[in-house]
Amino acid sequence: MEDWEIAPGCIRETVGTKQEKIAFSKPALCTGNGVKACEDLYFRVQTLSPGQTQLLEVSADTIGLISVAEGKVRVKLSNEPAFLIGTHGMIKIRPGVGGSIRNIAGSGDVVLHITTLML
Repeated sequence: MEDWEIAPGCIRETVGTKQEKIAFSKPALCTGNGVKACEDLYFRVQTLSPGQTQLLEVSADTIGLISVAEGKVRVKLSNEPAFLIGTHGMIKIRPGVGGSIRNIAGSGDVVLHITTLML
């Protein structure tokens, strides 16, 4: 791992008098709510252990896009029937919709790429 990946966790580019983050490390992407990639857009990486469930928060002012980077999950959104989705699949979470994502794999972790767009 490179020194910058540990701290500060990002690389910045200077444009005029303003600095903008242009690269983010795994530790930065896997903590808290993730990183603010640009105005009104956040990105984070979430790892689910076998059997672990990630609850999806209900928010009237966000849209979520969740990509399954690795593994297979069971998705339950509001009143819709549950479904399975695997590696490279994507789930759209509409404003005000809640639910859950569960790692159904018997032996491996699931990696989710979660993008949140603030409306």
